[in-house]
Amino acid sequence: MVARTRCGFSLPQSVLHVFTYAQIIACNNGGNNSVCSGTQDFCNNYILSPLAGNWDVYYVPTENPDPYPPPLDDYLNSHAVTSKIGSHVTWEEVNIDVYNNFAATGDWMRTSLPDLEKVINAGVRTIIYDGDADYIVNFKGVEAMVRCTPTHIHCFSPYRPDPSLCSHRLPP
Repeated sequence: MVARTRCGFSLPQSVLHVFTYAQIIACNNGGNNSVCSGTQDFCNNYILSPLAGNWDVYYVPTENPDPYPPPLDDYLNSHAVTSKIGSHVTWEEVNIDVYNNFAATGDWMRTSLPDLEKVINAGVRTIIYDGDADYIVNFKGVEAMVRCTPTHIHCFSPYRPDPSLCSHRLPP
């Protein structure tokens, strides 16, 4: 049996009941850091990791390790770059201390929808990004969230930069 939430996202009834109602709702209804980080652990271990398998979660058609983009560490830590931007720290793709702090609070499980609504309602022009081949910022989840908000948001449309603003040629 499949249940449909008010946002149009479908999950098997057992997952919806055990996971969504019990853990995510508890986290977002005043749950403390322990509740929310436990929710994140559950999601990562029993949903995200098994579904992702050996595929790149940021570009799902590609198996791990994804060769694109190539490692940028040497370039971003070069004197030519750091001296121009005034950097006094070493570039890291992932700062494990920052990651651990987010994980310890379960921050990824807390909704940011009220904050997004405040920003949009204040008149700030906002881009809501979602990826058509991205498991982490996937279009189904983002667009379901947008449908749930009472804030007026313009329809989704593909973005294509103005070629005259780019330093390289875009494919047609």
